[in-house]
Amino acid sequence: MGDAPNRIYEVEIDLVRICNLRCRMCNFWTNTPNPNRTTTQELKSAIKNLHEWFNREFKIAFAGGEPFMRRDFLEIVKYASSLGIITTAITNGTLLTSEVIEGIFDSGLIGLTISIDSLNPEKHDYIRGVKGTFKKAIGAFLRIHKKRAKDKPPYLSIASIVSSFNHLDVVEILKWLHRTQSGFLVIQSLSYNFFPHTKEWFDEKLWPQSEKDKLAICESLRRLIKLKKRGYPLINEPSQIQGMIDYFINLDWKRLIQNES
Repeated sequence: MGDAPNRIYEVEIDLVRICNLRCRMCNFWTNTPNPNRTTTQELKSAIKNLHEWFNREFKIAFAGGEPFMRRDFLEIVKYASSLGIITTAITNGTLLTSEVIEGIFDSGLIGLTISIDSLNPEKHDYIRGVKGTFKKAIGAFLRIHKKRAKDKPPYLSIASIVSSFNHLDVVEILKWLHRTQSGFLVIQSLSYNFFPHTKEWFDEKLWPQSEKDKLAICESLRRLIKLKKRGYPLINEPSQIQGMIDYFINLDWKRLIQNES
């Protein structure tokens, strides 16, 4: 197979294509669980093959759907970590019980990202489609932050989807992370890549309805760039955020809707 190209550093493994939430910008939760999904041993074999192929340091980012819906998830992480692979995961945070959190610390997981779209519980729960989601997600984030030793893994971050509904909230999340020194923020633009292009999937609270809405989102993104340059813990680079600004300025989501017969 040859050596891994030097430009490749990270591999993402989507462990499941299902989720326990009902997010308004994603339809993974509509998928039917697959009883013939990859087994624990098959995943370990694939990870071992990756380790031998890279033959150098690299990272596996575990994602989903919701990866903690696999009961063997932390066993898989622990196996990858035992090979010296850098391991990270992104989760909605709702399945991180005290027992699971203990397992995270024992697994060798280096980075954990929890999806939080607003510090307002009602707004976060609206976006994620299930009441009580914010309480579970922020609770897990704070418990892990309290438990972890300073400058030791798992390093924490919050992932936020920037939309017309919460762009101001995302700025407040970054300020909160800076104030509490509890982790980093990574943002992603609201996108139409994860669901059918039919009208019911375009929640009008999330999508900009006018040029004024677009400009408001862009202004929040510019504030994030300024805060990043002042040392606030934002992972995205200014050039990437500028790309998001360009995306929202040119966004015409209504043209994407397919006419239903």
